[in-house]
Amino acid sequence: MASSPPASSSRLSDTSRLPALDSLRGVFALIVVLHHFILALVPGSASLLAMLRETPAAAFMAGRAPVIVFFVLSGFVLMLPFARGRHQTYGIYALRRLTRIYIPFACSILLAAMLYKLSSPGEIEALTAWFNEASWDTAPQPIILLKHLAMTGRWEDMRLNPVMWSLVHELRISLVFPLIAALALRSQTAALTVACAFYVIGFHGALIVEGNITTSLLDTLRFSAFFIIGAIMALRLPALVAWASGLSRIGFAASLGGAMCLFSLKPGFMTEMLFAGAAVGVIALAAGASPARNLLNCAPLRWLGRVSYTLYLVHMPVMLAIFHLADGHLGLAPTTAIAAASVLLASELFYRLFEKPSHLLARAFSGTKTANPALQSAPEPARDL
Repeated sequence: MASSPPASSSRLSDTSRLPALDSLRGVFALIVVLHHFILALVPGSASLLAMLRETPAAAFMAGRAPVIVFFVLSGFVLMLPFARGRHQTYGIYALRRLTRIYIPFACSILLAAMLYKLSSPGEIEALTAWFNEASWDTAPQPIILLKHLAMTGRWEDMRLNPVMWSLVHELRISLVFPLIAALALRSQTAALTVACAFYVIGFHGALIVEGNITTSLLDTLRFSAFFIIGAIMALRLPALVAWASGLSRIGFAASLGGAMCLFSLKPGFMTEMLFAGAAVGVIALAAGASPARNLLNCAPLRWLGRVSYTLYLVHMPVMLAIFHLADGHLGLAPTTAIAAASVLLASELFYRLFEKPSHLLARAFSGTKTANPALQSAPEPARDL
């Protein structure tokens, strides 16, 4: 990939409004939720599930692929202001990222602790071994809460809300993202080379090195590759949108189907990079292809996009609590229905009470300057995480 100048802030402004990306994040957050419900309810040896996992339908039951999409999308969205020439002090940038990510996260940990106290968890024979292993097994004492809130990345410090593992990496990489942006603006070729090196070192290093915190830091290095890919994509946005908008119906269907096939692959060393490639494809389709934009702009998916972060944050604590509270009182089918409805309701309430205020607080921190005054009023491409 040839190096190119920061390119065309004016051209980027032409595609600066991309609300469909919010909905896209919501769709993949919902896939994560579905993945966890399936793991809790259906043994991995179940014949139908085993059969479906060998087809593209596995893309709608995946756990790792959606997280790779989140990382690529975060790098993409975070890069756009840099690509437009908008500058802010690092202190303001870091404060906004911490406010945006950490406050809702911390509230989700406190919610999980409260639900633990209410539900008195224990093993549930009707559910799978995965559920009972992922379930709460340690009372949330103050020291445990503090370790969770410190985001150490150690597995024992993430038991109250296991999905927080990805947020540990999201926050770490977000805080050093200006370095990624500077590299991508200087040379996209160099940025892509660094991404590949980080991925190889991080992936294999985590397999060799023992020690939870060290392993977690190596995983952060590995996942930073996907932020870099997203950053490069942001610099190539006009070309990607032009490609997606020029697809025929058959071309659109083939591109989307190809991405789904890649997302259905089992996670591994090479397949995570394939997930990233598929993520670039679906983000480009969401940004430029009319069929994707029309679908993603429907009201239910817009709502899903609005609450996507809270849906991801709260679904595990709520699911665990409902199954434990209903154990011995309700059958599995009604409990599952109640749990699913509770996850959606809790997502809306949590968004209103915690995420929206933290988002508004983050936006209140000023300090942004735009190199091109014509872009000062350009809207954001999508809500960042």
